[in-house]
Amino acid sequence: MRSKINHEKIIFIIAGELSGDHIGAGLIHQLKKLCNKPIKFVGVGGPQMIKEGLNPIFDMSEISVMGIFEIACKINKIIKLLKLTEQSVYDNKPSILITIDSPGFNLRIQKKVSHIKNLKKIHYVAPTVWAWKRYRAKQMAKFLDLLLVLFDFEKKYFTSEGLDTEFVGHAGIFSMNNNKINIKNRNKVLDLSNLKIALLPGSRQGEIKKLIPIFIGVAKELSKSFDNIEFFVVTLPAHEDYIEKHMQDSGLKYYLTSNVEEKLNIYSSVDCALCASGTVSLELANYRTPMVVAYKLNWLTWILVRFMVKVNTASIVNIILNKKIISEYFQNKASVKNLSIAVKDLLIDKDLRNQQIQGFDEAIKCVINSSKDPSYLAAKAIMRKM
Repeated sequence: MRSKINHEKIIFIIAGELSGDHIGAGLIHQLKKLCNKPIKFVGVGGPQMIKEGLNPIFDMSEISVMGIFEIACKINKIIKLLKLTEQSVYDNKPSILITIDSPGFNLRIQKKVSHIKNLKKIHYVAPTVWAWKRYRAKQMAKFLDLLLVLFDFEKKYFTSEGLDTEFVGHAGIFSMNNNKINIKNRNKVLDLSNLKIALLPGSRQGEIKKLIPIFIGVAKELSKSFDNIEFFVVTLPAHEDYIEKHMQDSGLKYYLTSNVEEKLNIYSSVDCALCASGTVSLELANYRTPMVVAYKLNWLTWILVRFMVKVNTASIVNIILNKKIISEYFQNKASVKNLSIAVKDLLIDKDLRNQQIQGFDEAIKCVINSSKDPSYLAAKAIMRKM
């Protein structure tokens, strides 16, 4: 009896961050809908990708590391995971390798397996070559078949090197815009006797440890200046207990959550936010929520970053607009004193808030691609490579 031929298509997909897990889940969902053959998804991802059918080879948190010093401390483990992932690609014999963000890990994998014939190599979310390591665009063009970018302005840096690049838009912003949440009227004068402020200290344990004591200090200072003020802290389930321990002894009026639906309601309803630098600033901008951004890196990482970075801002909204409408405070400047003054100014000065809001509206237009689902656009682009 003749054995049955397995027509199942195998796609190897890797995401190393929470935001990448969200992007990967949407992509897997759309690929399953568009492909007329069954697909087996193998690789690295978080709970959302696993829910969509990913077979994980190890936990995504193992490679969720940011910062040169932080990576150096875990270099032996990262090398082992690189070897494990590379071997898994060989063993599974996929027809497509898709890597999402996390360029330090993912582009190394793409390069290591670039010699495999008939393997289509695709990267989703461009590394910030416009900010630093501009040579990366030329290198990537040598081993990638397709690059999918979130922001339209990024495309030119890669197409100029001959890399097939498509602008698909930001999946997170698209899904937020499909959520039927009423956005608070931001143009009115604030009731300074009844304020709501979001405290968003980041998604990684390292950044939370550095920022949460400072953010609590700022909250205490603000509570001295305004009569009735409530703070909303949004985090991930893994960090909820750690933050709760810090918040419960603060004497502040606060609400702590890790619920995604509550997060979106909070972003849309608070008067302003104090947040870590990252994707959250774009999410807040989508809800037209005024903000102050802070960040602290290991001092050695910071010295190297300042030496290599070619732009003078870190917030993606500022970068898209090519002007600094969001105040940013990094390293020693991210102090309780400086941040307290910045948040107070944002609460009291209506013109300052309106300047941010107008800029947010302009920036968000640049991350939406013809009102189409970025996951669908990405899946369609990938299907053309099959």
